Amino acid sequence: MCGRFLFTYDDDIDEMRELTDRILHKYGDDAKIKNGEVFPTDKAVVILEDGKNMDPDFALWGFKSFNNKGVIINARAETVFEKKMFRESILNRRCIIPSTGFFEWNQTGEKHKYLFRIQQQKMLYMAGFYNEIAGERRFVILTTNANDSMSDIHHRMPVIIEKDYLEDWVQSKDISLIENYLSKKQPELIKEMVG
Repeated sequence: MCGRFLFTYDDDIDEMRELTDRILHKYGDDAKIKNGEVFPTDKAVVILEDGKNMDPDFALWGFKSFNNKGVIINARAETVFEKKMFRESILNRRCIIPSTGFFEWNQTGEKHKYLFRIQQQKMLYMAGFYNEIAGERRFVILTTNANDSMSDIHHRMPVIIEKDYLEDWVQSKDISLIENYLSKKQPELIKEMVG
């Protein structure tokens, strides 16, 4: 599961500076980029396809549930193609959720909050998809079984896409390639207790 993530604007992170500069160029003074911890239903930066280009833009985190009680923030990579609510979006509207890490809480004993990052990398790119719902663009983060670097804290983790494959994830029409990314071995993470 991924219930919160970190989007920290830092001039020292080239990718982050480029993303935020492009958003500011697009929206000017109306751009309100959340800097820090991102919660479900927050407006966040996503990278999606705009014609033939990769384009950062805004979306709200979470599809509204069928009964309008809360939002669905994650989808299981193992079953996403089977779910009617997600099928059209995973096939045609994939996106990347750029971050500087994500948070998870341990599931046993005293609750502690952990920040997960990729060792020696400043950015972490999560796989997702989006839809336009009632005039609002909304996204969901894909999750998979946690690897050994995370499984002692939680049994699920976001699907992470390596920087070199972001364009493939967002733009490819090859479903077998998309399925390959969803089942790919996830990178080793480092964790830091933050609360």
